[in-house]
Amino acid sequence: MNNSKNFFGLCSKGFSLMEILVVIAIIGVVSTLGMRGLTSIGTDAEFKKSVVVLETYLDEIKLKAFTDNKPYKIYMRNDDSNIYIRVFEPSGTNWLDPQLVRRCNCQVGNSSSMAGCNNIFLPSTSSSSGVTPIDTKTIKKVNIKKCNNGSCTSETEAEVKLCFLRDGTSPRDNYFKLINAGYDGNYSNIKSAYKSGYVN
Repeated sequence: MNNSKNFFGLCSKGFSLMEILVVIAIIGVVSTLGMRGLTSIGTDAEFKKSVVVLETYLDEIKLKAFTDNKPYKIYMRNDDSNIYIRVFEPSGTNWLDPQLVRRCNCQVGNSSSMAGCNNIFLPSTSSSSGVTPIDTKTIKKVNIKKCNNGSCTSETEAEVKLCFLRDGTSPRDNYFKLINAGYDGNYSNIKSAYKSGYVN
């Protein structure tokens, strides 16, 4: 009887080919699941990073409005898988009346139904009118949708417009949804831009 023992005092019989294949299969399945989990964590982190970049940029514009003592209007729209942001400063002198600008929500153009609000901020933001943004920014791999409320029970593809007044506040509460547009996974985040100027 051959009872050869190895260093640990156990019988050394070896492994069959079938046992080795089962172990290799188990390792393969576990590593695949682990990589998917790690990839998901990485893409979630990238999406959250893009959201923070947008929030930081909006805070910078709000601070600029306060320090420059001048309102700024922000336009955010989708550009393929990115958000394209344009920032405009007012023209003329109507913007010097803070109550008028607040009441008219930084009205651009002459399509307002509110009395005395047409062209309060700018006559137009189209490049053909000769108006150029003071700043632009692209937030990569994220899209934006305009929401009707803080729960975003209804959303549209309409351009999201925010206005920060000279005191850093906003004329209206605004709601929008940020959606993953280039990372693996189904990530989204509803944001609120309150009258206080706070973006959450």
